[in-house]
Parts: sequence; structure tokens; C-alpha cells
Amino acid sequence: MRSYRKVAAAGAVLLSLAIAAKLSSSAQGRAAKWEVLVNTLPQRISTQDAHINTVYYALRQTHEPILRKDDGQNYTSRILKSWTHDLGYLRYTFCPAAGLKFDENRSFSADSFRDHVLRITGKYSRSFVLKPEGDCSVVSFSTPHKSYLDYLTLVENAPTISSERGSDIGLGPFYVAAVEKEKIVLLRKKPVKNSYAEVVLHLYKDVGDPMLQNRKVSDFNLIPTVDVPEWVKNEYVSFDNVELKSGNLIINHPDLKARRLIRNCLDVDRFRRAYAPRKKDFLDLQSILPLGLIGAKSGLPQQNCDSRMFNVRLSTPIVFYNNRDDNEEQLKELAEDFKKRTGVPLTIAKYPADKIAAIKRMRPRPFNLIVIVIDAVTPNYEAFFDPFLDVSGYHDFNTTVLQELREKLEKTESPELKLGIVERMIDDLERQNAVLTLYQMRGRLYYPKGINNIEVGRGFLQYPEVADFRW
Repeated sequence: MRSYRKVAAAGAVLLSLAIAAKLSSSAQGRAAKWEVLVNTLPQRISTQDAHINTVYYALRQTHEPILRKDDGQNYTSRILKSWTHDLGYLRYTFCPAAGLKFDENRSFSADSFRDHVLRITGKYSRSFVLKPEGDCSVVSFSTPHKSYLDYLTLVENAPTISSERGSDIGLGPFYVAAVEKEKIVLLRKKPVKNSYAEVVLHLYKDVGDPMLQNRKVSDFNLIPTVDVPEWVKNEYVSFDNVELKSGNLIINHPDLKARRLIRNCLDVDRFRRAYAPRKKDFLDLQSILPLGLIGAKSGLPQQNCDSRMFNVRLSTPIVFYNNRDDNEEQLKELAEDFKKRTGVPLTIAKYPADKIAAIKRMRPRPFNLIVIVIDAVTPNYEAFFDPFLDVSGYHDFNTTVLQELREKLEKTESPELKLGIVERMIDDLERQNAVLTLYQMRGRLYYPKGINNIEVGRGFLQYPEVADFRW
């Protein structure tokens, strides 16, 4: 089984919060364009890239999953007229609705639905049978599969077709009209009164980006909370947000002794305050798993800094790639203190955030330390380990053991067995001294006044469905 993963330099999901809010005010003259600032811009929008936060944001507008679980408990569907399963979770029947279209020329038929279910179920399980029953499709397993319906709610498994532009076309209300260097444009397939007709995703550069003062921008929720401008905090409606999202220092050095020194002797609180000096408080987290996942633990990571680790002779210097503009003095002071305590120099190098994809493709990677945020839009473990396994990930040293455990995790449905595998994976990351967790992300979400139907509650993400907004 392949679970949804979501890795990025930024991005998040709400924990289950029982909050309800209705935002309303006069909206005369409201523009029909929803504009967003995002940390990265991909070259295409595809369900194959749903792990990238910007892609996921767009897919929420352009694609419709087979099933929804918007309230966290009950299943609904906008593309099925009915669906059932037996009491043993062995046999599932899905009947697609009639009249749905990807675009003007291509329809969503019973045959295309059957082909799609065959393909995505093949990723979920190697042992199943699919048979037609009229316009319906019947999927049968030899053993119970309770998680199958959840699997069908994932946007990466939504029905999709390719387009000449390179991006996918889904059954959602928007389609990808343009992918440019600094923006992506989504347009509505059909006009709807008192609703947004266009979604524009703009590349956010840094704290000096003039887009921060652009009053046409509606959504600042994909950039760091500390970078949200004061006028937004004063003029928009906001609410607290605790995210399934951990900030981590990736440790990529060929020398295990160097990784051990960093992992144990770089004080977590000192480093994170230097790296994010404008952040007021931090939610302590022991490992990459954020609170909200079973197995996550609060508190600072355990460190054992032994003076015998000091003055280690390194084959290459330790280079930290810094993507922020507001922390140069703090990091310089941190590096000086680290050298004074350990005898090991720490070099601070600047890199632009939008260049990280190119940097990751270099071999060996030019950085030894880099801060990344790992997150998920549903509480699944795989999202938090995949950054350490992907060929375009962050490490140059061998992660074979972690890869083998990841494959076992993918094939396991038992929550108890999953947790045991996850604990072994965390132990392996610590044995490799591959990562030092800094904090769990939390902050505030901001939305413009005048939207009459925003419901903030269980399942409401900072990846909204713009088509549903009304004023």
C-alpha cells in the first residue's frame, strides 16, 4: 500500500480542532481572483507530485477524489452516485455518477472509472479482483482491507488525465491554464455567481518580497507565519493552528563522527532561536513525528554531548545552508560559539529557497546542514520518512536499513505493527545521526473578511477549496 506523503520546504495540516467560525462582512467590489503566496513553484501540476505542498494546494482546486472524509468520520462523494462494502471489508462496490467531464472533449465514463480503479488499487494491493456490474465496479480482496476507503480519499488517487500543457486535468472545478516562472494560474471550468473565477499562485521569495504588501493577495498561509505582514494580522480574520508539521535540521556529512557531534552538541534551543530569531516560542518535539501521530513525543530531543567528540578531524568542512535573510548575525554568533566549545568550524552559506530543488540534484550535495519542514495532510507515518529515502532527498550516505523498514511499513495495516516499525525507523535515523528535530510548527491562519461560508473545524486545512467560497 502506498500512503500519501507531503514533503516540502513549507506546508501543513490542522490537527482535529473542534472550532467553528463564520466569517462575514460586506464584500462589495470583491475581486473574482484568489491570489496565494507559495514557497515553491513546480513545473507542472500532477497527482504524481502530490507530496509537494504547492502541487497539493493546486490539486485541491483541480481534482476531485473518489471519496471525501471532510468531517474526519463520514465518507461522501461528488463523483459517485453510490458505494457500498460488506461487513468484512472484503468486497467494495462503486458506481460513478453520470455526466461528469474532465474537459469539453473528454468525459468521465464507467469504463474510464474502472480503468482508474484498476490502476490505483494495483498500487494499494497486489491481490484483488475487479469486475464490472453494469456501470459499477466491484473490487474484491481475499483478506479484510479497512483502510481502502481512506486510500480512495487521497488526492493523489483522484481520477486524472494528462493534457498537452504537461499538467493533469481532474474532475475539480478548476483547470491549470498556465504554469510560468513565478506564477501558476488556475481557471474555473464553469462560472459561479459570488465565487472566485481564478486562482493565482505566486512564488514567494523572502521577507523583502513586495508581494507581502499587495492587498490583492488573499492567502498568506503557505509562507512562514513570522513573515505574514502586520496589515494582514490587523485586517484578516485569524485562528490558532497546530500543524502536523515538524521543523528539522538535516545532517548530511560523509563522516559519522561529524554527524554525531552535530546531533549531540548543537544545542537545539540555541540553534532554533538563532535560525528563526523572530519566532516567539517553539513547540518542543523529540523526533520527526509531530504530536497528532501515535508515537510522537513532546520535549526536546535527547542529546549527549561528550567532550571526547570535540576537535574531530574532518575530511570536509561542515557547511550550513541558510535560506533566511533575518538571521545572519545570530547564525554567525552561533558558529563562533560552536567552534569555541568544540574546536570544529561551522561555515554558514546563503542559498535562495527557490534553488533547493536544483541543489538537491547535485552529487554530492553541497550542504551538510539544512533546515527543512516535513509535513502531512493526513496523519500518516510515511510522509515523515520519505524525505530520507527519495533519490532527490537530502542525504548522500547509505539509508538501506531505513528503506527496508519503509517497505515493511507500506505493506502493514495493523496499527500496532506499524508503530513498532516506525519506532525502529526513528532509531535508525538516530543511529545514523541523520537529523535533529527542532520543533513542531504552530501559528495562525489568516483569511480575508467577507467570505460567508468558511467552516473552521475538523478537516479544515490551510489548503482550502477555493471553489466553495461564497460572498
